[in-house]
Amino acid sequence: MRHVWFALLWMACDLRVGTPDSPDDPKGWTLSVDVTGLERFAPGDATSWPIAGTVFATEGLATVDVAALPAQLAGDAFTATAPIGRGLTRVSILARDLAGHERKADRSVIAARYLAAGDHNPDAASLVLDDAILAGLADDVTAETGAIDVAGEILARPILSQDDRCVTWPVSASQGEVSVRLVEDRGDLWLRIRIPDLYVYFEGSCQGLISTIPIGGEMTGTIDVWTQISGRPPADESACLTAFAHTRPEVEIAGWGFGVWGLGGPLQNWIVNLFAGEKSAEARSTRARRRGGPRYKQRR
Repeated sequence: MRHVWFALLWMACDLRVGTPDSPDDPKGWTLSVDVTGLERFAPGDATSWPIAGTVFATEGLATVDVAALPAQLAGDAFTATAPIGRGLTRVSILARDLAGHERKADRSVIAARYLAAGDHNPDAASLVLDDAILAGLADDVTAETGAIDVAGEILARPILSQDDRCVTWPVSASQGEVSVRLVEDRGDLWLRIRIPDLYVYFEGSCQGLISTIPIGGEMTGTIDVWTQISGRPPADESACLTAFAHTRPEVEIAGWGFGVWGLGGPLQNWIVNLFAGEKSAEARSTRARRRGGPRYKQRR
């Protein structure tokens, strides 16, 4: 029992000699370098960076070289300034004790431009968001596309257009199947809603010089609605992203067609044709007050 007690005392004393990070060397001496507290991330335009740490030396600390130059010592702590370049720089550290033993270490410093809070890395986004992921993100939105009925909204209006000479009203309207797609454009995320093959037939009347002229006409085109979306930060920073914010939608009409004709005699029809072109431009601008979309769309 006495032998066991002495063995336990010996083990306890042995644990107190070194440190958890720097166990005793089997040769009887210890020399270790600790730079775990060093800040490794430097600004992209930095040409030098402070290097600091501590050395545990059972034989006493003699010198520390950082990047092959002597560092300043204060007890077991050392400080130095090392040259760095853009990107990754490996800084060498060499510690010597009073008995002539040496211990090599190194620390890597990364100099780069770091994004501010809330900014994104366009290149990283384009690598992550492939077509399959974007299609999956759009599933919930796509499920609601059946409620987008532009043709129905037009038919519900008693008056389609009106000015000091003419008034028109919708008679019939139709559209193709609505599609919704998420588009990644160099880190920006856009939602595109397409209403294809919109067709509207309308009738109306225009005030002529001596009488009222009955007219008919039609409008055709494919409507693209673009809005840029971004993640809405959750109230709890540790929570997952659950909602998106979006910009004001922008509208573009492709394959635009517009025609107006008189429903009266040949003379009335000729008068209608004189201002049909002006009405086409006016109708187009009314249906698409804002044009544009992502840079992605402009490249295709």
